[in-house]
Amino acid sequence: MNNLFLTRKGLIFSASVLLGVLASVIPLRQALGQTRMAQLQDYCYQSESTYFLAETRNFWVSICGGDAPYTYVGVDKQTGDDIRLNLSDYDSSGEYFEAINGDYTYYVILNTTKGSFLVVEQGGEQILREPLLDWQ
Repeated sequence: MNNLFLTRKGLIFSASVLLGVLASVIPLRQALGQTRMAQLQDYCYQSESTYFLAETRNFWVSICGGDAPYTYVGVDKQTGDDIRLNLSDYDSSGEYFEAINGDYTYYVILNTTKGSFLVVEQGGEQILREPLLDWQ
Protein backbone atom coordinates (compact mmCIF):
# COMPACT_ATOMS: atom_id res chain seq x y z
CA MET A 1 0.00 0.00 0.00
CA ASN A 2 2.84 2.35 0.89
CA ASN A 3 4.61 1.74 -2.45
CA LEU A 4 1.46 2.56 -4.39
CA PHE A 5 1.20 5.86 -2.50
CA LEU A 6 4.86 6.62 -3.17
CA THR A 7 4.46 5.73 -6.83
CA ARG A 8 1.48 8.01 -7.13
CA LYS A 9 3.34 10.72 -5.31
CA GLY A 10 6.31 10.21 -7.63
CA LEU A 11 4.06 10.48 -10.68
CA ILE A 12 2.45 13.62 -9.36
CA PHE A 13 5.87 15.11 -8.67
CA SER A 14 7.13 14.10 -12.13
CA ALA A 15 4.07 15.56 -13.79
CA SER A 16 4.40 18.82 -11.85
CA VAL A 17 8.09 19.08 -12.72
CA LEU A 18 7.27 18.40 -16.38
CA LEU A 19 4.51 21.03 -16.35
CA GLY A 20 6.90 23.50 -14.71
CA VAL A 21 9.53 22.87 -17.38
CA LEU A 22 6.95 23.23 -20.17
CA ALA A 23 5.57 26.39 -18.61
CA SER A 24 9.05 27.92 -18.56
CA VAL A 25 9.93 26.83 -22.12
CA ILE A 26 6.69 27.75 -23.88
CA PRO A 27 6.84 31.49 -23.08
CA LEU A 28 10.49 31.49 -24.17
CA ARG A 29 9.55 29.93 -27.52
CA GLN A 30 6.70 32.38 -27.92
CA ALA A 31 8.99 35.27 -27.08
CA LEU A 32 11.58 34.07 -29.59
CA GLY A 33 8.90 33.67 -32.25
CA GLN A 34 7.48 37.10 -31.55
CA THR A 35 10.94 38.65 -31.63
CA ARG A 36 11.63 37.09 -35.04
CA MET A 37 8.25 38.02 -36.45
CA ALA A 38 8.60 41.55 -35.10
CA GLN A 39 11.66 41.96 -37.32
CA LEU A 40 9.60 41.59 -40.49
CA GLN A 41 9.18 44.94 -42.17
CA ASP A 42 5.72 46.12 -43.20
CA TYR A 43 5.76 48.46 -46.20
CA CYS A 44 1.98 48.74 -46.62
CA TYR A 45 0.44 52.18 -46.27
CA GLN A 46 -1.42 52.88 -43.03
CA SER A 47 -4.66 53.01 -45.00
CA GLU A 48 -4.07 49.47 -46.33
CA SER A 49 -4.49 46.04 -44.84
CA THR A 50 -1.37 43.90 -44.61
CA TYR A 51 -2.01 40.46 -46.10
CA PHE A 52 1.47 39.03 -46.12
CA LEU A 53 4.99 39.91 -44.97
CA ALA A 54 8.17 38.06 -45.88
CA GLU A 55 11.93 38.28 -45.73
CA THR A 56 14.54 36.78 -48.03
CA ARG A 57 18.30 37.18 -47.76
CA ASN A 58 18.18 40.40 -49.78
CA PHE A 59 14.58 41.64 -49.77
CA TRP A 60 11.56 42.56 -47.69
CA VAL A 61 8.18 41.77 -49.28
CA SER A 62 4.76 43.10 -48.33
CA ILE A 63 1.43 42.22 -49.90
CA CYS A 64 -1.06 44.98 -49.21
CA GLY A 65 -4.67 45.67 -50.02
CA GLY A 66 -8.15 46.51 -48.86
CA ASP A 67 -10.94 43.96 -49.03
CA ALA A 68 -8.54 41.79 -51.04
CA PRO A 69 -4.78 41.89 -51.72
CA TYR A 70 -3.92 44.24 -54.58
CA THR A 71 -0.34 45.47 -54.15
CA TYR A 72 3.12 43.87 -54.14
CA VAL A 73 5.88 45.86 -52.43
CA GLY A 74 9.50 44.70 -52.66
CA VAL A 75 12.34 46.49 -50.86
CA ASP A 76 16.07 45.86 -51.34
CA LYS A 77 17.61 45.49 -47.87
CA GLN A 78 20.98 46.92 -48.95
CA THR A 79 19.90 49.99 -50.89
CA GLY A 80 16.37 50.63 -49.63
CA ASP A 81 15.20 50.80 -53.25
CA ASP A 82 11.60 49.70 -53.53
CA ILE A 83 9.02 48.75 -56.10
CA ARG A 84 5.27 48.97 -55.62
CA LEU A 85 3.14 47.11 -58.17
CA ASN A 86 -0.46 46.11 -58.64
CA LEU A 87 -0.96 42.37 -58.27
CA SER A 88 -1.85 40.73 -61.56
CA ASP A 89 -2.86 37.45 -59.93
CA TYR A 90 -3.07 35.81 -56.52
CA ASP A 91 -4.40 32.67 -54.90
CA SER A 92 -7.18 33.26 -52.37
CA SER A 93 -5.47 30.82 -50.00
CA GLY A 94 -2.55 33.29 -49.78
CA GLU A 95 0.06 30.91 -51.19
CA TYR A 96 0.70 32.65 -54.51
CA PHE A 97 1.06 36.30 -55.51
CA GLU A 98 2.10 37.69 -58.90
CA ALA A 99 2.91 41.23 -60.03
CA ILE A 100 4.05 42.36 -63.49
CA ASN A 101 6.19 45.38 -64.33
CA GLY A 102 6.83 45.48 -68.06
CA ASP A 103 9.19 42.61 -68.89
CA TYR A 104 9.58 41.65 -65.20
CA THR A 105 7.29 39.34 -63.25
CA TYR A 106 7.52 39.02 -59.47
CA TYR A 107 6.19 35.90 -57.73
CA VAL A 108 5.79 34.98 -54.09
CA ILE A 109 5.17 31.25 -53.95
CA LEU A 110 4.54 29.42 -50.67
CA ASN A 111 4.58 25.84 -49.51
CA THR A 112 5.83 24.05 -52.60
CA THR A 113 7.55 20.69 -52.22
CA LYS A 114 10.86 22.57 -52.57
CA GLY A 115 9.98 25.40 -50.18
CA SER A 116 8.68 28.95 -50.30
CA PHE A 117 10.28 31.55 -52.58
CA LEU A 118 10.48 35.01 -54.04
CA VAL A 119 11.04 34.60 -57.78
CA VAL A 120 11.71 37.29 -60.39
CA GLU A 121 11.57 36.59 -64.10
CA GLN A 122 12.64 38.80 -66.98
CA GLY A 123 11.20 37.90 -70.37
CA GLY A 124 10.15 34.49 -69.04
CA GLU A 125 13.68 33.67 -67.76
CA GLN A 126 14.23 33.33 -64.04
CA ILE A 127 16.79 35.93 -62.89
CA LEU A 128 16.27 35.66 -59.12
CA ARG A 129 15.07 32.96 -56.76
CA GLU A 130 15.47 33.46 -53.04
CA PRO A 131 13.98 31.25 -50.34
CA LEU A 132 11.73 32.97 -47.84
CA LEU A 133 13.53 33.04 -44.50
CA ASP A 134 10.51 34.14 -42.54
CA TRP A 135 6.94 35.13 -43.30
CA GLN A 136 3.58 35.75 -41.76
